Amino acid sequence: MRDIYMVRAIQTASDWPGVENMRKLASILVVSVLVLGSFMILSPGAKAQGSAPTWSIGDYWEYSGSVDISGTIYSVIVRLQVKEKLTLAIDTSEYESFNCTVTIAVSSGGTSFTLTSYIYLRTSDLAMVKTYQSFMGFTTVDTYNPPQETFQFPLSNGQTWSSTSTRNTTLGGGHGTTTVTNDFSVSGPTSVTVPAGTFNTFMVTETPRGGGSPGRIYYSDSIGYAAKLNGSVMGLSLTMGMDLDLKSFNYQNASMGSLLIILIIVIVLVVIIVAVLFAVMRSRQRRRGVYVPPPSSAYGQPPPGPYQPPQGPYRPPTQP
Repeated sequence: MRDIYMVRAIQTASDWPGVENMRKLASILVVSVLVLGSFMILSPGAKAQGSAPTWSIGDYWEYSGSVDISGTIYSVIVRLQVKEKLTLAIDTSEYESFNCTVTIAVSSGGTSFTLTSYIYLRTSDLAMVKTYQSFMGFTTVDTYNPPQETFQFPLSNGQTWSSTSTRNTTLGGGHGTTTVTNDFSVSGPTSVTVPAGTFNTFMVTETPRGGGSPGRIYYSDSIGYAAKLNGSVMGLSLTMGMDLDLKSFNYQNASMGSLLIILIIVIVLVVIIVAVLFAVMRSRQRRRGVYVPPPSSAYGQPPPGPYQPPQGPYRPPTQP
């Protein structure tokens, strides 16, 4: 009877509240890990859409590669850097723009030179507003109204659009006006490996309607601009046959939103892990320190000791 009572008195492990809580917390932990993995997979650059970047003063992107000009191959290093943010007036319109310097170092054999240009890009979508170039006494200024688009954010696979802009050119004392129309298409996301790293990108193909070879820009959310450039994407004079790969960059707002989400999830996971460990410790303490009281009689009194037989023969009580 004592053995049966003890078996019934001791709870099985599945009945302990601490173990049940531990199981629930462990389930939450597994789900949280899966969610974290999903956010890591969908971190910027691997998302289904490419969002507009948020540039800051001092951001830069440096590319290395080559340019083919009339059969002569030149090695080039191109650096695009955000210099300032301002409001630019073109005709009767005003555009909030980034003023960026574009430095192009060109070398081939014993020939080398450096060209510095200034481009003004609309802050909302990086559309070209104005370019300024001065080299060997020649100054060229181009303005675009409306700004010439290169992107329509957010980018997505299969997206297409057209952009038409009027370009006014000033070269020395001469002036000219040209209507520029380009067709664009987007494919991706696709992984691109360059000296700066491996990035998930959308390839934006720009095809001039007036003729000319298409230009391609491989845009990545995680770097805020292009990981790779082919053709005459930036509208500069020395870009025919261009092939440039990202060498280094500084993008101050890279992935801040998603990094914050990931940080929050990591903190939550740490809290859950601590809670699970605490539940395990409590369960183990209960298992080692469980107290089983001895069985009691029907009236709440402890049971008598072992049976003692009466001593000597039975004697009936004497009559008074």
